[in-house]
Amino acid sequence: MKLNKKEIIFTSVVGLVTLITLYLLLRLNVLPMKYCIPLIILLIVICGVLIYTQIKNKSTKIGKVLIVLVSILLLFGDYAMYKGNGTLRKISNQKEGYAIVSVIVKSDNEAEDLKGLKGQRLGYSDTGETTYVYRALSDVKKEISDDVSLISYKLYMSF
Repeated sequence: MKLNKKEIIFTSVVGLVTLITLYLLLRLNVLPMKYCIPLIILLIVICGVLIYTQIKNKSTKIGKVLIVLVSILLLFGDYAMYKGNGTLRKISNQKEGYAIVSVIVKSDNEAEDLKGLKGQRLGYSDTGETTYVYRALSDVKKEISDDVSLISYKLYMSF
C-alpha cells in the first residue's frame, strides 16, 4: 500500500508531536508512574488510530482534520510542559542529577566532619527514592575509607 506525500506528512507530524509529548511528559517527572503509564498508552493508541485512518481510509478528510486538531492540542500541552519544567527548575534551583543529603549525628557525638564518623555505625532510610541515598553512602564510605557499618531503618523512631 503506497502512501502519497500528504499521508506521509500527516502521519509523520502526528507521530513526531506524540513523541515530543511523551518525552516532555517523562522529562517533567511530576506525574506518578501509575498515572503516567496509562497516559502514555492513551497517547500511543490515539496516535495509532490517527495514523491508521491515513493508511486505510485515504479518501476521508476527517482523519486529516483530527490529526491537525490533535497535533495542535498536543503542541499546546508540549509548550505548557516545557515552560512548566523550566519554571520548576528555576524555583527549585536544582540541577539534574543532584540532591542534598544530610548527615546528622546525635548531640553527644564528637564528630565534626565525615572523618569523625570513622568506625561508627551509620543509619539510613531506604523507604523512599534510594538512588541518591546509595550514591551518598558510597561517597561517605570513600571519604572515610570504608571503615563504617551501615544499617537500614524503615522508621526514624528506631534509630
